[in-house]
Amino acid sequence: MSVYILHLESPLGHARHYVGWAKQVNKRIEHHKHGTGARFTQVCVERGIDFTLARVFEGADRNFERKLKKTHSTKDYCPICMGGKVREYAPKKPCSHDRQIGDNYGLSCEDCGEVLAGYGYGGWFGNNIKIGTKCKHKFVDCGDGYKVCLYCEQELP
Repeated sequence: MSVYILHLESPLGHARHYVGWAKQVNKRIEHHKHGTGARFTQVCVERGIDFTLARVFEGADRNFERKLKKTHSTKDYCPICMGGKVREYAPKKPCSHDRQIGDNYGLSCEDCGEVLAGYGYGGWFGNNIKIGTKCKHKFVDCGDGYKVCLYCEQELP
């Protein structure tokens, strides 16, 4: 899976770029060029606005595509706009959660901050818990098949 940036030769309204994702980028670009891709690129083709493939982020996923669209600073990643001084992208490596920290309210990863059990380290103190936060249960066996969550004391049905 890859995320790509198309650079428009002239702006379409305020837009100078199109960001998309595809498993096979070259085939997807051909669809865009023929006006059978996204509606945005269809309008570009209808109005005679040419576009070129500016950059491909190999291994990037749809989350990065959304992030790139939401930043409204696609030009920072475009080598045509920035003259080669572009922002870099490194796919986020999944955290192994090797460094864990916990207390009687929960367990969290020290590296990424993800709540692993209960309400996370620090529990109800400070701003750690938002209204409506649910416990990530960690059930312990109390004997005779009776199991209860170590943090919120909910019984296993």
